[in-house]
Amino acid sequence: MEEFEDEGEGAGADAEKAVADKFIELVDVQTKLGEEPRFTEAVKSNMQLGPGTGPEERGLWGTVALWQQFLEQRAAVLGQKMQRSHLF
Repeated sequence: MEEFEDEGEGAGADAEKAVADKFIELVDVQTKLGEEPRFTEAVKSNMQLGPGTGPEERGLWGTVALWQQFLEQRAAVLGQKMQRSHLF
């Protein structure tokens, strides 16, 4: 197991950019495929991966909460699709 050390402010800028780039790529692919539910284009400009400064600017934790909401919506939509397919 590898330990993680907090290297101070700005230390993870490259990692944050890499994650942001992948997230933007995900949004673009979802849009291209017409996935429902999907992240909107607005999410790309509002996503934060830093430590956050308080309740209004939650940083990474706000992005984690957004991801959790997406997964809950996706599970609900898939559940509805499965129920409809069993009715016919």
